[in-house]
Amino acid sequence: MSVDKLPFNIDLLSSVNFTRSLPEIRSLDIYERQDHLNFHPEGLYSTDIFGRMGEVRRDNQFAFIDMKVAVLHPVIFKTLTTMRALYKNILSGKTYAVWNDKINDFEASNAQDGKTGYAFFMSHFKALTLKRNRSKKRDLKIDLIEKYKDVATVKHLIVIPAGLRDLENTDGGRVKEDEINDLYRRCLSIAKTISVTQGNLDGELFNSVRWSMQLAFNQIYETLRTMIEGKRGFIQSKWGRRKIFNGTRNVISAMTTSAVSSDDPKMPDVHDTMVGLFQTLKGCLPLSIFCIRDGLIGEVFSQSDSGVRLVDPKTLKLVTVDVDPTTIDKMSSAEGIEQLINQFQDRHFRNRHATVNGHYVGLIYDNGQEVRIFNDINQMPDDRDLSHVRPVTWAELFYLSCYERFNDVKCVVTRYPVTGIGSTYYSRVYLRTTTTGLVRHVLNDVWERDEERLLAKEMPNTDHSDSYMDSAMVHGSRLIGLGGD
Repeated sequence: MSVDKLPFNIDLLSSVNFTRSLPEIRSLDIYERQDHLNFHPEGLYSTDIFGRMGEVRRDNQFAFIDMKVAVLHPVIFKTLTTMRALYKNILSGKTYAVWNDKINDFEASNAQDGKTGYAFFMSHFKALTLKRNRSKKRDLKIDLIEKYKDVATVKHLIVIPAGLRDLENTDGGRVKEDEINDLYRRCLSIAKTISVTQGNLDGELFNSVRWSMQLAFNQIYETLRTMIEGKRGFIQSKWGRRKIFNGTRNVISAMTTSAVSSDDPKMPDVHDTMVGLFQTLKGCLPLSIFCIRDGLIGEVFSQSDSGVRLVDPKTLKLVTVDVDPTTIDKMSSAEGIEQLINQFQDRHFRNRHATVNGHYVGLIYDNGQEVRIFNDINQMPDDRDLSHVRPVTWAELFYLSCYERFNDVKCVVTRYPVTGIGSTYYSRVYLRTTTTGLVRHVLNDVWERDEERLLAKEMPNTDHSDSYMDSAMVHGSRLIGLGGD
């Protein structure tokens, strides 16, 4: 739940009292024995704790997991780390800092003078004084942290009733688990590595354990929040939901099948489904991350932390720029690339020049027929016109990094609610970026056409910022089966 939606007459759930009345989950096992189908009495599906399937108790009995180490409540964690990235970097152990007693806040430092880690941050958390400004939203965040500062940490994790996350038998006879059970099991497995006899559980020795537990706890909270705040609330999420993994929800519309001729490379057929660039990036997330890291971004940001070779906006030549480690990590790690892709959901971001620290990530040559991404004006042959060169946008960079691999992607299209056999069908993905996608030949390393290279038939038209396609366009013959108009 976002801070501006959180009512201040509702408290964060404290674990002080409920551990006395709730049973504890202690086992990672599903069954008591491998050759026995009875649920483990101390496991996530225990009939001793939650009751048998079909009983009312199985749908309303809660339990808890003893995490053993204190971590920040996800609401407090998210609020803190969105206000200042330094806090997250200290907690994770990525950045060193020192505590300033005059301003009661952390300041970035180095490994020699500073400290880092969960224990260091939490030792000063209650004394932390957050600066206010004219932003009402920031004031709300500060008010939230100040109100719950004394109860901001949690050691016990509530487990929702087993009936809301029970095992299910698939049509193929296999057993399927709800995704939240894996997250609960992750917290429990981390807790099992901790022994109370190891000393101070709030000390530096447990920095990495507390950070791992924090990430797992955050995932559980986000999963539950999504269930409750879904399109139709908890009931829709549990009994009517469709799980989306590495994807987005789309509206559907009829596909435009007009073409200049039957040989037109942009002519789709009944086996195609047109999908927008953002939706394809998300739907093929592991592949998208690989392609982006394998392209220009990977070349630029796979260097050392001492400096990154970026394009000077005045001379269009490569220069060495000092870039902070956080930015390098964002542009080179899988998590960072995923965040970058998520930003692509903002239409205004798509046509922005790809820049870091005021410098261009790369340039694009586009003469109306041919295109090439590069990162130094000196790389361009003398017979090419300089007027056809400009900074590359995020949309062009993502598309040209991924389009060849996306050409081989297949998908299953399903429209909910499922009403019949036509509600689901197999299809090829026809990547469509903008309503007026451009056809371009991509030049090779020596600035020549490579006839064996796939034609870029839907390069984004960055002249029209609002013309991006964000719906799924299906062939007209599929509309009746999908229940479309």
